[in-house]
Amino acid sequence: MSKRADGSYSPAYRRASKIILWPLIQVGMKHEWHGQDNIAKSSLFDIKVLGSIIRKLGQLPVYRGQADAALVLRDAEQGIKNGACVIFYPEATVTRDPNQWPMVAKTGVARLALATGAPVIPIAHWGAQKILPYGSFRPHLVPRTTVQVSAGPPVDLSEWEGQPMTAQVLRAATERIMKDITALLAGIRGETPPAEPYHPAVARRKARQEAREREDQSITDTPADSGLADPGAGDSDAADSSPVDSSTEATPT
Repeated sequence: MSKRADGSYSPAYRRASKIILWPLIQVGMKHEWHGQDNIAKSSLFDIKVLGSIIRKLGQLPVYRGQADAALVLRDAEQGIKNGACVIFYPEATVTRDPNQWPMVAKTGVARLALATGAPVIPIAHWGAQKILPYGSFRPHLVPRTTVQVSAGPPVDLSEWEGQPMTAQVLRAATERIMKDITALLAGIRGETPPAEPYHPAVARRKARQEAREREDQSITDTPADSGLADPGAGDSDAADSSPVDSSTEATPT
């Protein structure tokens, strides 16, 4: 288990939050901010300087797609039992929803909550994407951007307490968590969220299907060569050339 998992948060994190991060955020944005701890994807630990800092702050790396990816939940579970507060980004990455609504999430948060009985506090924020858009390395600090953060009451997961943690149970509990988060974001944005959360895999399949349908439609709409022979040619020439011309022109290019 990592050192980080045996307490709420480290003295080093407190010092970094109060001395370094807090003033920088206050200069760049207009909002009240209070630091806390979180789980981060493993690639961040490979970045020079940043990786060293977050390791010393006791962050827990998540190794995506590996057999030991679930090990971080063991550290997090032990930390929660010892009084730690763990921050999750349940989607495990930036949302791919075209309108930036929460998308389908991973089940780690629900698994941890049901295993420990710890409350899940939903939190939504809006405005940070304007400061550093996804895929960009240039922060937009001017003009100053207001970042809104909203936290709701603990998510009611009592319906699944004591049940075996099957895929169906974890998925249902995760959907309840994301529903509360989405509702908080809708309140911040003053907009109505989509009825169903964005699912990247489903969206990719739909895009491929639509591409195939467009391709099939373009082939259907392509006029075939009539295959008419030269009026001066004999009947035998017309009969020979017609099938060849038709099959050639009907082949998509």
